[in-house]
This record gives sequence, C-alpha cells and structure tokens, in this order.
Amino acid sequence: MSGSNHPWEVAGLGKYPFRVVGVSEQRGPIHLPNGMMIGAPGQPMGVCDYCGNGIAECWDIKSADGKRFIVGCDCVRKAYKEAGERVPAEVEKFARDKRKAAADAKDERVRERLDEIIANPPASLLEAKVVLPWGEERSAYEDLKQVLRFCGAAGRARHLKRVEKLIAGA
Repeated sequence: MSGSNHPWEVAGLGKYPFRVVGVSEQRGPIHLPNGMMIGAPGQPMGVCDYCGNGIAECWDIKSADGKRFIVGCDCVRKAYKEAGERVPAEVEKFARDKRKAAADAKDERVRERLDEIIANPPASLLEAKVVLPWGEERSAYEDLKQVLRFCGAAGRARHLKRVEKLIAGA
C-alpha cells in the first residue's frame, strides 16, 4: 500500500506505515496531584486523536515520521480495514483477553452465588422436586449439586438463573 490513502495519514496524524507501540486503559476517577478527583467510576478518560470520541482503551500509535498519537480500539480496527490491511495481532489479542477476563469475572460471581446457595440452601430449594428424564425424582438442591459437578461456565449461569427463579417463587 502506498499509504497516501491511509485514513490516519489523510487526517494528518503522520506518515504511513503506522505501528502500535502500546496500549493503556484510562478510566475515571483520576486523582490529581492537588487532591481533586475527576471523572466518574468507569468513565472513559482518554480522547481519540482521530475521531475525538472519549475512549477507555488508548492505543499508542507511532507513524513512520515519528509522530505519536492515541486512538481507540474501534478506530484502530476501522482504519486498518479501510486501508485494506490486517488489524494488528496485539489489537485482536487485547480484545480477546478483555472478553476472557470479563467472562471469567462473571463466572466467578456465579460460582460465589452458587456456593452461597449450596452452603445455606433455602427451604424452597430443598422442598422443590425435579423429575429426571428417566423418571427418577430428587430435590432441586440435590439436582443442583449433581449437575454443577459437570457444568461449564454457561451451564453454571443457566442453573443459577433457574435456581434464583425457584427461590423467588416464580
């Protein structure tokens, strides 16, 4: 690619080719040296030099002529795709790692809640009966303990939802 039609070059951010030199996450609140605090918890505190939007994932980009600028993950993907190039591997890896961390955190919350329920089962869970496909009947509590031995994250979340409905009386 000649680079003359790369969106970042057209926008005056530097000369093609560009490379990712780092990434950081900037979310509020930010504590200033004078003791003040700015930004709400979780609020994106960065600004994309390409589109001007507020961003939390700040990708540090360096151009061939040494200029450095910050863009958001969406602008990284969009600019590379518009230029007909492959999105840098580190961008995709960061996105994958972030999705995995979020899924792991959710699964941890589900596990903790299920552990609470199993440690202190409510009467409704002990009294409710489940009929298995082969006709065997057992308490919803025993069924939950049995099923959780074989579940993955999605199964645990599904069973927690079912048990929460049962506990609430829905």
